[in-house]
Amino acid sequence: MSSVNSGKYNSSNLSSTELASGLEDRITYNRYDSYGNPLEIEMAGGKKVSYIWGYHYSYPVVKLVNTSYADVEAVLGEGFSIDLDEGLTIAQIAMLRSQLPDAIITTYTYDPLVGMTSETDGRGITTS
Repeated sequence: MSSVNSGKYNSSNLSSTELASGLEDRITYNRYDSYGNPLEIEMAGGKKVSYIWGYHYSYPVVKLVNTSYADVEAVLGEGFSIDLDEGLTIAQIAMLRSQLPDAIITTYTYDPLVGMTSETDGRGITTS
């Protein structure tokens, strides 16, 4: 079960500055899960990036560029379930790809305690 807790962790901004100007926000962390993992960030230009976490909330298993976490929940259902040992099912990933056509979706698999074993980019190309 995906656990979202927007109140436990305060949204924060990553800012930078140049000599002649003040601070400007570069990244805003909009939403976290109950483990402190970011679920949605927003870039300075307004582009949103959402994450789905698997492997007992230790690793990001899906990264969705150009979509909000609310859009993800609209497709998969609010409080959608994931396989805690891995992540989303193939059917769930296919739903995201078909119902969020403007999203650039990257999926990841891992061997816990070793690291990432594969990455499939938005074009469907897998690297191991």
